[in-house]
Amino acid sequence: MNAPARAPHIPAAVRNLRSRVETQARHIEIIEQRLRQTMDDAGLHSVTVELLPALPRRPITQYQQRVWQKVAPGPLAPPTPQPETPDPSWWPRPNATAPTLTPAPGWGCYELTGQAGKVLGISVFGVEQQRLAEILALIADQQRKTRDFTPLFLTSDTAFHLFRRYGFVFEYLPPAARRENVTGQQDWNDYAAQRLELICRKWGIARVICFGSQTIGSW
Repeated sequence: MNAPARAPHIPAAVRNLRSRVETQARHIEIIEQRLRQTMDDAGLHSVTVELLPALPRRPITQYQQRVWQKVAPGPLAPPTPQPETPDPSWWPRPNATAPTLTPAPGWGCYELTGQAGKVLGISVFGVEQQRLAEILALIADQQRKTRDFTPLFLTSDTAFHLFRRYGFVFEYLPPAARRENVTGQQDWNDYAAQRLELICRKWGIARVICFGSQTIGSW
């Protein structure tokens, strides 16, 4: 009969510091809520401006040719024909015994750092920023009540400051409007499936909960 696993020993000083982080995070959250309410009452609103550089779009073949010319000066050799279906044998195979990364639990439950618990994937693809802020507050509140999970967010929005506010970990996948700026040869659906499979293995996600009208792979 195997003995039950024991929780890792955490020095008292570390526990006290993590508890203080949780308390300060809660104080900051309350202050920001009151500040936003005060600004709304006064008719003041903050504006976020996002500037994207107009980078030239160049096909991958031109980049490969420039690299080849730097490595081997002289006449450019014709490109080697690529097979229709790339040979996947060079790609590392999933290892079921490989350890997973442990995402940070967030400021509100910082005492859970390093402790065993399930990781839940939270899909928020296609969710507007106002709704995203509400979802983050909902997840943070539920986590404080149960203290038995760590959220890992999947997003296509660049409002990263909303996740940083709670100290939550997220994985970003570009939406359709951003993907048009990248020239590639791989089908997007294949890339998304591989990326999501890698994310689940990397973080050891137990299950994925979807918010919004867009499901995984359709954003």
